[in-house]
Amino acid sequence: YGKSSRWLFKQMTGVDPITLNPRGALWEQWTSFKIRQVDTFVSQVSTSLKQIRPQLKMSAAVFPLEQKERLYRIQQNWEEWGQNQWIDLIFLMTYALDTGTLEEKTQSLFDRKIAGNALIIPGIRLLKVPDQVMIDQLQFIRNLPTSGFALFATENLNPNLQTILNRIQGSIITKKAEPLPHRQPFKTAAVRFNSLRQEWSFLIVNNLWAMEEGTLKTWGQEVDEMANLLEQLATNPSPRNLTLTQNALKRFSYQFKSVMSRQKDLSAYQIQVWENRLVTLQSLLNYGQRVEF
Repeated sequence: YGKSSRWLFKQMTGVDPITLNPRGALWEQWTSFKIRQVDTFVSQVSTSLKQIRPQLKMSAAVFPLEQKERLYRIQQNWEEWGQNQWIDLIFLMTYALDTGTLEEKTQSLFDRKIAGNALIIPGIRLLKVPDQVMIDQLQFIRNLPTSGFALFATENLNPNLQTILNRIQGSIITKKAEPLPHRQPFKTAAVRFNSLRQEWSFLIVNNLWAMEEGTLKTWGQEVDEMANLLEQLATNPSPRNLTLTQNALKRFSYQFKSVMSRQKDLSAYQIQVWENRLVTLQSLLNYGQRVEF
């Protein structure tokens, strides 16, 4: 309701929006007007900054409300920001005091088409959340088809929590720290698939995954081929290598479902987690195509 917005809307409609109410005839038009103002601002800022620094990554911390309610209340149209490539990373403020609430806030937000090829990253609250609950939420997010998580906020990252994260995540000051998805998407995909391969190998070596010898041999070859393609893409990014890897990953994911359908000793939840992680790899490749080429 600033003077300039009121003046502009009045120029368009002949009505000062300060006189409107939610049940009035022009309220929907006023809401659409505000959405356009925010969208235009995001577009202009992104375009202007990327003209100066083309490799700049733009991010936004957004509310994870259902779209219709969110547009009505706060005009935050972040799906369109991602689809139009104005924003590269979308941080969902899915802050919760318990994992059940976090699950409710994230369950409908991972449609792969929701925001184009922008990375969608849930947020985990640290303030007034016990360390064990934070770890539980972190593991829950890891099992979703998402590229990572964000911790809010730095001032709540106490020494005890830092010690836990260094143990399970790896210290950021070590040379073995994993690449960050938004900076090295192809390398991240290669590292994460290799982690999956190690997990599968452990189960097979310890006879925790029943598989016929012929199927096991074919499966092993497919896993090795997929790992090699991802490593080649990470080492030598090119449109050709990306296309080869994307197509191979689609085939691998389809075959994976077929192989898993015959595994009666594995839990459905574990299989779903693996499928989610393959979905994440595809998202990383799509994001990398957008920002690298």
